Amino acid sequence: MKQSVIPAKLRRSAGSAPPLPVEPPAGPDIADPVERFCREAEQAQARVRLRPDPLEALREAAVSAGTDTIYWQDPAAASALGIPLAGGESSAEPSLFYSAVPGAQDSEAPSAPLEVRRRPYDRRVISQVRLSVATARAGIAETGTVLESTLPPGGRLLPILAPHHVVLLPENEIYPTLGHYLQAWGAESLAPGSNLFMTGPSRTADIEKVLILGVHGPHRLWIFILS
Repeated sequence: MKQSVIPAKLRRSAGSAPPLPVEPPAGPDIADPVERFCREAEQAQARVRLRPDPLEALREAAVSAGTDTIYWQDPAAASALGIPLAGGESSAEPSLFYSAVPGAQDSEAPSAPLEVRRRPYDRRVISQVRLSVATARAGIAETGTVLESTLPPGGRLLPILAPHHVVLLPENEIYPTLGHYLQAWGAESLAPGSNLFMTGPSRTADIEKVLILGVHGPHRLWIFILS
C-alpha cells in the first residue's frame, strides 16, 4: 500500500468522528480525597507524609537519599507553601538552587531557615544530584498521582534524574479525579510538554517481567501534603 493512501483514508474518516466534549466529565465523587490520595499513592509505593513538620520531613528524605544537599526546582514556590527558606532569588540566567541540610547525617534537627544558594545551570551537576524537591500543581486522589509543572525555572530534568524526589503538594489542590482538576483549571493547563504526571516511583518490568524501580525516573518518591 502506498504511503499516501493512509493519510487520505484518515482525512476521509475524520469527518465522521464524533465531536470532542466541550468540558471533560468530572468522574465519580470521592468523599475524602485526601484520604484516598494517601492510600492510592502509598499503594503505588510512594512515601506519603500528611501535614509534616517540613524540616523534619526534608531531613528524613535526605537521610534516606544519603545526602546533605537538596536541589530545589522552584524555591519561591516551596517558600510559598511554608518551607522556611532564605535567599534563592530568581535570576535571568539559568540556575540551579540548592540548600545544605544540617543534621541530615545524624539525629540533629535542621535549623530554620534553610539558606538557598545558586550556581550556574549545569547538566553534569544535575546528573550527580541525589535529592530534588519540587512543588506539585495538583494531586489526583483516584490514582494517587501528582501533577508537576515542567516549565521554567525548574524544567523537567531535576524531577526525573534525581534518584530521590520530594513533591510538595498543597492539601487544597487534591482533586477527586483528573476530570475534576480539568473542570477547575481547564484543558489548556495541560499544554504538551508543560506537565509531568507521577504515580509512585518510576518502574518497569520490560526485561523478563522483573520489576525494577528508578529506570525512567526517581527510585524513591516522597509526597509531603502541606496545609
